[in-house]
Amino acid sequence: MWDSDFRGDDVLLDLHDGARSTPLAADVDRTHTCEMCGAHSERVLAVHPRHGRRRLCPACAKVATIRTAQREAVTRRAAESAWARRVVADPTSAWAHLRYGPRSRTEAGRRRRPPYVLVTAVDHTGATLVRTTIRLAGPRSTDEVPNNAVPLDKAARQLTRRLGGRRLIVWRAEDAAAIREWTGDGPAACRYVDGDALAQRLPAWRGVVTRAGARVPTCLSPGRADRLFVATMRMASLPELDDDARAWLTAGPGTARVEVTGDEEFTRRVHAVLRAVDIVADDAEPAPTPLRGMPGTVTMAVHCHRDGTTG
Repeated sequence: MWDSDFRGDDVLLDLHDGARSTPLAADVDRTHTCEMCGAHSERVLAVHPRHGRRRLCPACAKVATIRTAQREAVTRRAAESAWARRVVADPTSAWAHLRYGPRSRTEAGRRRRPPYVLVTAVDHTGATLVRTTIRLAGPRSTDEVPNNAVPLDKAARQLTRRLGGRRLIVWRAEDAAAIREWTGDGPAACRYVDGDALAQRLPAWRGVVTRAGARVPTCLSPGRADRLFVATMRMASLPELDDDARAWLTAGPGTARVEVTGDEEFTRRVHAVLRAVDIVADDAEPAPTPLRGMPGTVTMAVHCHRDGTTG
């Protein structure tokens, strides 16, 4: 009902009767509504191509990013486990590691080349193939070199004899390149397949995803060939091993108490692998202890050398 009878000085007002009006519904603006949780934002929400081209609020976008990263990590972890099973089953596989001595500096502050390098290598059973210290420093070098270090030409013949024809599994690709340079390119030369570097494969197998949805790109180096072998064994057949078992990968003297939890067959299998590579610190057979409230699950304490093998 409109009433135009009210008039004032030079003012004309139209009165509107709200009781007799029918309000028109406003169109819903989908650009401000999260398609996952339904939250209504004051701003236009972004479209995320990686998440089905949906408009998501910041919280849902972060959750979707983390879930996507987790799914990708599961796929990559399975691929790395398959790779580990192949190299462990290959009788020509050899795990090699180089540990260089401390590098001194010149008077100008430049770093000199390493004075020596410790080369260790094991085969697909964990048996030692090579354990030798190679002298890299020249005869006039003042850097300290171990007394048991051998000249490079003599060590190269030993490496060729022990590693010739084998497939190298290393921590870094640079280690394989150095060994191949020392052993030459003859018919008995060792082989390196692109991608056989645990520095890239081990973090991918761990599959750790941060709260930002990114995968952890690096992890600690196991530090020696026998430890590389144990890490590969974990990737191949022991994915459920607790991360506390990293105690045996920690450099330094002494022993560490490692607790392995699982069914009894699994715990004994882990103990057998550790003993095979001489990491177990004693000959006593550990006794599995049943866990309360968890039928079929036991825990076993194994004392391991923190510095790896004793030999």
